[in-house]
Order: sequence, then structure tokens, then C-alpha cells
Amino acid sequence: MADPTLCKAVETVSGRFTSLTDKPQSGTAMPADLAAGKPSRDNLQRDATKGGYQFKEQNVTIPGTG
Repeated sequence: MADPTLCKAVETVSGRFTSLTDKPQSGTAMPADLAAGKPSRDNLQRDATKGGYQFKEQNVTIPGTG
């Protein structure tokens, strides 16, 4: 039997990742898009930290950004 709380948390995280990655993956992200995603990234990091998961900063190349 699935845990409803866990299912909701996974759905929320999945939605946040989708909204954060769609434009960069398609190569259409503009600086304003990345800035607009900051609150979602901050919330995701905050929620993960509360859950015992730590974020480690890592530089990556995003397709379409040069």
C-alpha cells in the first residue's frame, strides 16, 4: 500500500524538477527564466534539507547556453 504523504511529496518534487528543467533542456532558457526558477530551487533545497538530504553545488553545462 502506498503512503499518501510520500506520494504527495514525490509528486511535488517531480513537478518542481519539471518546471526547473524544461526550458534549459530545450535550449530556450533565458536569464529571466533561470532567475524566476530560483524560488522553486530554494524551496526544493529547503524541503530536501528538512528531509535529511543535503545539496552539493556542482557546475554543469546546460544545452543551449553556449
